[in-house]
Amino acid sequence: MEVFIGRVPPGTGVQGVGDLFAPYGATNIRLLEGKNCAFAHFESWPEAERCIAELNGYQLGSGPGLNVKLADSGPKGNSMAGGGRPSQPQPIPAFAKEPVHHTHAREE
Repeated sequence: MEVFIGRVPPGTGVQGVGDLFAPYGATNIRLLEGKNCAFAHFESWPEAERCIAELNGYQLGSGPGLNVKLADSGPKGNSMAGGGRPSQPQPIPAFAKEPVHHTHAREE
């Protein structure tokens, strides 16, 4: 699962972000140059949850604290942002449990 890290102070390198997040189990840390944000991968929900709880608002340099939350996962409406647990996957309509009945006009 991916965690978003916002409000990274300018001039903070990937090494600085990595040094802070690696002890929480973060891997594949990616800093978006010029955007003041980064993303980190976590193998488990408990690791990500602990990281968010302990590092959201953390002062890294001057300025406002870090904004640490679950990253959005895809299209609008399927967001996990805000620190909530991921929602249950939704069935694809073509594979829903109830059969789909089609009506066809008869030729006479």
